[in-house]
Amino acid sequence: PEIDYEITKNHKGNFNYSFNTNPTPYEPFKKIKALNKPSLRLIKDIHINYIPSYISYTHQINRYYYELKTKDLTQSSTSNMPTSFSQDFVWNRNFDMKYDLTRTLKFTFSSAVNARIDEPYHPINKEIYPDEYAHWKDSVWSNVVKGGRTVSYQQQFSGSYTFPMNKIPFLNWTSLNANYNSSYFWEKGVSSKT
Repeated sequence: PEIDYEITKNHKGNFNYSFNTNPTPYEPFKKIKALNKPSLRLIKDIHINYIPSYISYTHQINRYYYELKTKDLTQSSTSNMPTSFSQDFVWNRNFDMKYDLTRTLKFTFSSAVNARIDEPYHPINKEIYPDEYAHWKDSVWSNVVKGGRTVSYQQQFSGSYTFPMNKIPFLNWTSLNANYNSSYFWEKGVSSKT
């Protein structure tokens, strides 16, 4: 009896795209018969992949809105009680890629962006507050076009190279590998006003 109205809205949207392939490498020296000697296998077997073997995009959008209007049971019916509300609008994006440039040189990259769509801080009710709703709509679309306000970003990169020792006759009993890994993380700080 003490609640005039209560609204809860939770909208979620997901978009996923994945591309997998097994590319045929370009081998420029494959048909040259002069390179058939065992000592020249290192040159003959050179090959390059033009495209990545895996690419993936993911977008997740989540908007939560809650509004509550209570009745004033102690005052006259003309009293106007304040409306309480809470809102949250986030847009998360992920990107992953795997690229085997050659059979021995391979790269992976992934990144994640957490962004917030800033909304004007007032109740969003088209029927009760039409002016505020128009202002909210313009502000939100402007922020969506900008991709939101990034609050955190992270990325990881790795690369590996296996030197083809098996193609060198007097070293084919050895192996040589190199790996590189890096990661980066950024988070928006909180600004304070005095």
